[in-house]
Order: sequence, then C-alpha cells, then structure tokens
Amino acid sequence: EAARDVGGDFFDALVLDERRIYLAVGDVSGKGMPASLFMVKTITLMRDCIFRGCNLGEIASNVNNSLCEGNDSNMFTTVFIAILNIETGEFEYISGGHNPILIGNQKNGYEDLEKTQGILMGVMPDFLFTVGKRTMKPGETLVLYTDGVTEAENTAQELFGDEPFQKLLGTLP
Repeated sequence: EAARDVGGDFFDALVLDERRIYLAVGDVSGKGMPASLFMVKTITLMRDCIFRGCNLGEIASNVNNSLCEGNDSNMFTTVFIAILNIETGEFEYISGGHNPILIGNQKNGYEDLEKTQGILMGVMPDFLFTVGKRTMKPGETLVLYTDGVTEAENTAQELFGDEPFQKLLGTLP
C-alpha cells in the first residue's frame, strides 16, 4: 500500500554561492515507485549539471535528452528551474510544462510569471528550451508549487483551484 501512495512531486534548492540560489520544482507523471524513481533520476541529473557549472539552457537540454533515452515507459516530468540572485533580485528560469509560477505581493496580488517556450521533459529529445529573465522588486514573492496544491480536494471532492489559491496567498504576510 505504501508504495502506491508515493508520488513524483519534487522541490529542490541549492546555494550556489554567496549571491545565487538554484530552485527547481516539478511533477512526474504517474504514481508509486516508478514515479518516485523517475523523480530521483530527474533531480540527480539536474544537480549533476548544476555542479558541472551548466547554464539553465544546458541543464534543460541535458536533462531532457537523458530522460528521453530508453524511456520505454513513456514517463515524463513537468519542471520549473530558476537561478535567483538574492542581491539584485534578477533571476533566469525555464519552464518545462509546469503549472504557472506566481509572482507578486500581498498588496497587489499574484499573477502568473511569463511562460517560456518549453515542453514536458522526457518526451522529445533535442528540444531547445527558452530562458526567461525577470528582476524581482523589493517585497515581491516567488511562489513555486505543484498541482498537488490546486488539485487538493475538500470533503465534498471539490478541487481547491487556481483562483482560491491566489486569493489565499494575498491574505498571507
């Protein structure tokens, strides 16, 4: 029973140096042990690229190509990868079919971060991902999440949803 309850949602963060942090969030197709193993493989491949000094485009390309190799089970993962400069607020990011990432603040609300050209990882080798760039303003918050949040059900089996999630964020300090 426990193996069927294991999922493939993931979050990863690493301090790269005194100014930059690496962030990643994603969701693997399926459930159970196969999804968990595919998730661990994805994180490991991304970290390997980071430790080798790859830029975001190289990370996305290398990880996608590696996940496509021998993928007889046709598994895939959504991903959002970013490198944030905590001194300047500048960050670069890649979206590979992941839910919209939110940026905003309590006063003005939250909106979707502009999407970049990207696809689910593990489905098409040699895809060229587009790197997006943005500078966060003082007081802004970057919200990374998976559909586990917005697709959570209440006791009446109603989904939480995107709009209620954004409204809830606006109430938090």
